[in-house]
Amino acid sequence: MDTSADRSDVASADGRWVSYPELAAIRDIDLQSARRLTARQGWRRQKDNHGVVRVYVPLEHLQGQQDALADTVDAPAIASADVSAAIVALESAVAALREQLTAANSRAGLAEVRATRAEEAVAGERVRADMLWDQLKSVQAELRWAQQQAEALRQAEAERKARGRWTRLRDAWRGP
Repeated sequence: MDTSADRSDVASADGRWVSYPELAAIRDIDLQSARRLTARQGWRRQKDNHGVVRVYVPLEHLQGQQDALADTVDAPAIASADVSAAIVALESAVAALREQLTAANSRAGLAEVRATRAEEAVAGERVRADMLWDQLKSVQAELRWAQQQAEALRQAEAERKARGRWTRLRDAWRGP
């Protein structure tokens, strides 16, 4: 962390260290636009000891907002700028929390839709399983009938063979 004197909120010869909310207030833009502007311009960014990210903004990008810059240089105005920055920071935090809430609600809605689809799929599979169970019962009944028929044919064949070959030939020659 840079703790040198040029890191203060006071303007140096060629620029000034400001937080994102301060930059947004000075430029009269929203917080996300201030972040994009910083990234687009390639300005230096550093976190202070309190975790606040500060950006070194060249003075030419603060031109046109001289009244806002002059207000933040004198001591009484610095306190009001801190309060204003705190309010802007709180508003941006509330906005970020609202975005997170919206995203969480969206994810919850998607999860609810997926759960509903899964429940519908389970219900469909239960119906399918019931149909397959009924088919299985039907096939088992047919199998039992076929086994009974096969057993009856085996017994008839065994009885036929038990009569002997000559008896069968004689019975076949005479006819039924």
